[in-house]
Order: sequence, then structure tokens, then C-alpha cells
Amino acid sequence: MKIAFFDAKAYDMESFSDINRNYGYKIKYFETKLNTDSAPLTVGYDVVCVFVNDYINEEVMTKVSYYTAEG
Repeated sequence: MKIAFFDAKAYDMESFSDINRNYGYKIKYFETKLNTDSAPLTVGYDVVCVFVNDYINEEVMTKVSYYTAEG
């Protein structure tokens, strides 16, 4: 499983990476926030994780659904 994290802070990355040692998922941490411009970065990912400062609306979710389905 491939997981894309957007706008994760260092402490988030450390926590999720530590937990992931038990699972072996492929994780990519993007510095940018998720929004309409960054949505194409989700191509090929099974899961997209966002945090409170990401901008999620219907347009972003439609794009994420489209791009994740392409992968």
C-alpha cells in the first residue's frame, strides 16, 4: 500500500514512520499542503493523509479521487 502524507511535521513523520515499521507500507511525505494545485501528486497512491491546515473542498476531493484512480 502506498500512502501520501501532506504537510506532515517532523514529529508526525517520526511517529508514522515508527508505526509503519510494523506494516511496511510505502510512505511519501510531501512538504506542501494538499490543495487543487498539489492534488496531482496523489497519482498512484492508495491513501492520502491530510492535516488540519490542508485545504480540502469538493474540487480537491474530486481531483484526488481522479488521480488516485489513475495509479
